[in-house]
Order: sequence, then C-alpha cells, then structure tokens
Amino acid sequence: MLALRGFRWLAVGAGASLLGDQFSLIAMPWLVLRLTESPLALGLTFALEGVPRALFMLLGGAVTDRVSPRRVMQVTAAVRGLITALLALAVTTGTVQMWMVLVASALFGITAGFAVPAENSIVPRLVPADDLQAGNSVIMGLGQLAAFIGPSAAGALIGAFSHGLTGVAVALAIDTTTFAVCLLALHRIRVPHHHTPAEGSLMASTAAGVRHVWNDTALRAVFIVLAVVNFLVIGPLMVGIPLLADRRLHEGSLAFGLLMAAFALGNLVGYLTAGYLPPPSPALLRHIMTAFIAAFGAITATLAVGRVRFSLSEQILNGHAAMSSCSW
Repeated sequence: MLALRGFRWLAVGAGASLLGDQFSLIAMPWLVLRLTESPLALGLTFALEGVPRALFMLLGGAVTDRVSPRRVMQVTAAVRGLITALLALAVTTGTVQMWMVLVASALFGITAGFAVPAENSIVPRLVPADDLQAGNSVIMGLGQLAAFIGPSAAGALIGAFSHGLTGVAVALAIDTTTFAVCLLALHRIRVPHHHTPAEGSLMASTAAGVRHVWNDTALRAVFIVLAVVNFLVIGPLMVGIPLLADRRLHEGSLAFGLLMAAFALGNLVGYLTAGYLPPPSPALLRHIMTAFIAAFGAITATLAVGRVRFSLSEQILNGHAAMSSCSW
C-alpha cells in the first residue's frame, strides 16, 4: 500500500493529524478544568464540539460529493490549525478565557462535520478497489496507534510543567504543528479525477441522505443505538474521566492520559480480534452488539460504585485520624 505515492502521503498526513488530535484531546479538558473547575463547563465544551459535528456531517458529505475531498481536507485542516494556534497563543500570553474555549470547540465541531466525510471518501480514490480494505485498515490502524501513544505523551507533557498552563500551551502548539505537516502532505497528493457531479442542491442531497438512513431499517437501528450509546455512555465518560483524574488521582494529567490510552488500547484489541474472526450472521451480530453494550454499561457502572467505596474508605480513614488526634 505504501508503494502508492498518494496513499503514502495520505498516511503521513493522517498519522500526524491524528497524533496531534490526541494532544488536544487531553489539553482542552485540562484547560477547562483549570479555568473553571466546573463539570458543567466541561460538558458544555464537549457538547459544543459534538453536536455541530453530528449536525453538519451529512452536509459535509454532500459538499464532498461536489468538491475534491482533498480540497475539503485542506480547508478544514487550515481552519482547525489556525484555531488551535490562536488558542495556544491565548494560553501562552495568559489572556485565555472560557468563552474562547467554547467558541473554539464549536468551530472544531463544524469543521469536523466536513472533514470526516472527506477523510472517509479519499482512500477509495487513491487505491485500487482490490486494495481498499487494506488501505482503510492502514488508516484505522494509524488512528488507534495515535490514540494509544498520544494521550499518555500529552498527559506526561502537561504534568511535566508545574507552572500554570504552560503544558497545555505546549500541547496545543504541538497539535498546531501536526496540522502544518498534514497540509504539506495533502499538497503532495494528486487525486485522480473521476468525479461525477452530484445532482440537486446541497440541501436536497442532505435531505436525501437523512431519508435513506431513516428508511433503511438496519441503518436506522444502528444510528439510534450509536446515538444512545454516545449520549448516555461515551458523553458521561468523556466528562467523568478528566474529573476523576483531576480530583481523585494524584498523577493528574498523566493519569488522564493513561486512562484515555488504555481506552484506545482496548479499542485496538477489539479491532484486531474482529479482523481475525469470521464475520457473524446478522442474527448473531445483533446478539453480540446487545451483549457488548450491556457489558459496556455494566463496566461503566462499576466506576460509580468504585467512587462510592473510595469516598467511604476516605471518610473512615479521616474519622480514624480524628479519633487518634483526640486520644493524643
């Protein structure tokens, strides 16, 4: 696969960008907690990024059908890099405020709504049809590898700077640099022109995409399940993990990074395992999805139980210390 010039440059750009994203994944929540110490502000930050990304995804797909995916990726990478650079500058100069973080999160979400469809559609234009699965596997593997290495490195970096928000600024600056690498790689890619102009307006194409998903029973079910899981499980985890690391774990940002890296490692093991196993039948797949979602919920619930037990143990120890002090 890497013998193909276009795909090789895509792997370089995607790998750099994905790694940089992990630095922002740790830096942004840590910045919010340092500015506000508020779980509500942290949840609002994630919501302002996640909701626009979901809302603009279909529109982004319609735009990608009309414009080269390479061009869409270049524009979105430039915009995201500029936003990250401005935020890093504000943190460095000590002028950063919470409203800046919220605006940046919303802009990140909007641009991601266009970037994700473009990223998904460019691989088939760079590799032969017979190599498409291998090409997608390489890009997905780079994503999982970056998600495993990046958070722990970002957490260690932020924790290494005990002075103010210096570590956060450095992490955001690294992400900015990776966008520059991504833009350079995209500039070297030459996408073969075999584009068929899409019919109808952007809004008509977007509405057609919504109708297609909703009218397909299987797609509708998957969409609803993913929406519920993201809203009720992934969302609370993304807010709860940095709070847990900040308030309950002495390692702070390093613990946050290690927890996110462990999450990515589990994803990587799941991908590799699924790749080696034979594809299940649709009926068996439904049972597997149900079982794994139930297991995911049960594991998540243990975090709450562990929190209660930890607090109880802490109270007992504090009570024991108080009794010892009185007897002394």
